[in-house]
Amino acid sequence: MSFITLKAIWKEKQSRIEAAERIVKPILSNSIHALADHVDVDGKRIVVYNPDVWERTDRVQLFLGVYMRNFNVNRLKDTQTGELVDVYTDNNLVSFTAKNVPALGYKTYEIIPDTGDRKPVSVNQAENMKNTIENEYFIARIEPGKDFINYTNHYYYYLNSSIALLDNDRSGVAVDTPDAPGISIDSTGLFRFGKHFEPKTSLLYVNLYNTQWGTNFTEWVEGAFHATVRIRSFDQYNPEKSLVTPSEESRTPLFAAYSDKPNGELPICCEGLKLGRKGIYMTALQKNEDDLLLRLWEQAGMGGEVTITLPESFRYKKAILCNLRNVKLENEINITGQKLRLNIDANAPVTILLTAQ
Repeated sequence: MSFITLKAIWKEKQSRIEAAERIVKPILSNSIHALADHVDVDGKRIVVYNPDVWERTDRVQLFLGVYMRNFNVNRLKDTQTGELVDVYTDNNLVSFTAKNVPALGYKTYEIIPDTGDRKPVSVNQAENMKNTIENEYFIARIEPGKDFINYTNHYYYYLNSSIALLDNDRSGVAVDTPDAPGISIDSTGLFRFGKHFEPKTSLLYVNLYNTQWGTNFTEWVEGAFHATVRIRSFDQYNPEKSLVTPSEESRTPLFAAYSDKPNGELPICCEGLKLGRKGIYMTALQKNEDDLLLRLWEQAGMGGEVTITLPESFRYKKAILCNLRNVKLENEINITGQKLRLNIDANAPVTILLTAQ
């Protein structure tokens, strides 16, 4: 008689995640380095790629991966605008702010030779490390009549993106916990269930590891681990600006790679597919012979018209709406001047088949 132990189940589940990581990471790394090798800039450069469908300005961090490096990286030049960019360096670690990186595209930064006339940018270190966060400026309150639905478990939530805590004047904070999505309000929440909920305090608990469900997930964490919790403040709550877009950008960073190969044939800057407004995620982009399948998902609860701008290299003439099974519907949309406009419902997906026919 044979049986599978609970710990073996945990390892089997974990191995699936690790196998996916082993497949995806090398492909992603090789692709961004190949891009950096083939842009039309001679010599040392850094290429930054934006995986989102809107233009972004964000912090970039990468390892140069240069053995016995004999040059310093203290300043970069934006090859599109000519702007000089300060850089923080720590051996092979490089960090800087990349401005206006095109949607689903890239831009190139040239490494300026070090003349020895300036010092590297430093990063302030925290003077005291505490296991609590205290702030005199925020008192967050939740409006139970609108924010909670009865007859669901209100003692334990899983966040798809972030959670916003608002005061009566709609100011407050957004909390993003990408490494630990299980949260509770008022109490720790585990092993409890309540059909109705009205918060009594402003306490928010982040569950750093699973201690309740042992069927598919390990009940403890072996070895060292870390978890990131980001807290952002806002003066007036807006679901797109306060919650959806910052959460997506924190979970999907800009990618960057260094190259010192001879100049290639690709332009120094290139824009891909772009949406006319934020708050909408692209969840699928699939090439199918001569057609391209695109799926968008509205996340901010703000339905309405959205404009999709296609790259100049695309030669599609019309768009056909499909259902989630990719079955064509009767609705067709003409593409004019590389643009198409369509309506998307709040918190809903829309699937579009771009075709050259």
